Amino acid sequence: MQQQREQQAYMTENINSVDQPLVSVVIPSYNRSKELQRAIKSVLNQTYQNFEILVVDDGSEEDLKIVCDSFNDERIHFFRNEKHTNANVARNWGIKEAKGEYIAMLDSDDEYMPHHLQRRIEKINEWGCDGVFGSAYIFNGETQKI
Repeated sequence: MQQQREQQAYMTENINSVDQPLVSVVIPSYNRSKELQRAIKSVLNQTYQNFEILVVDDGSEEDLKIVCDSFNDERIHFFRNEKHTNANVARNWGIKEAKGEYIAMLDSDDEYMPHHLQRRIEKINEWGCDGVFGSAYIFNGETQKI
């Protein structure tokens, strides 16, 4: 167990060095302030910390900017469509504004596991590919499956 913790600390330390690529996490949202808060927290709690978060509000009736501002984190950028369109329009806006070498998508009602970004960057480096797609855990309140 101690060896696993040391290995994880080593990997986290090395993956967070300044020469690691910036990842832009795009989160489209519409009227989901509570879910958005959970989604943002899951990104902020990543072991890989070289990221920016781009929240694109797709014309919500709720004030989602308050949720973003509550974190007081300069890596969170907020954009708002004045008129409700759809999540793909919001995603495209986020992609257009992204400054990262890689773009990661996260729906506002989902969340990342703590090593999500780290593992994706590790696989991109290991395989020499341009991008990866990961699996998902589905939890229905009683059972969880991959």
